[in-house]
Amino acid sequence: MRLRGMTGEDEYGEYALAELARAGVDTSGVERTGRQPTAATVVLVRLDGERMFLHRPGASLEVF
Repeated sequence: MRLRGMTGEDEYGEYALAELARAGVDTSGVERTGRQPTAATVVLVRLDGERMFLHRPGASLEVF
């Protein structure tokens, strides 16, 4: 499997790339940038299943 994308040059980007590599994903198509942080999404789920997504686009703004 190969991934194309962008991360920030921060600890979250380092962690994501390390975990992907550990899972056998080819990350040679992932670029790094110091201009934006790594994108992040938090999903909040209510007891009734209703979901809300909090998203910080970060480095993905430079690619997509």
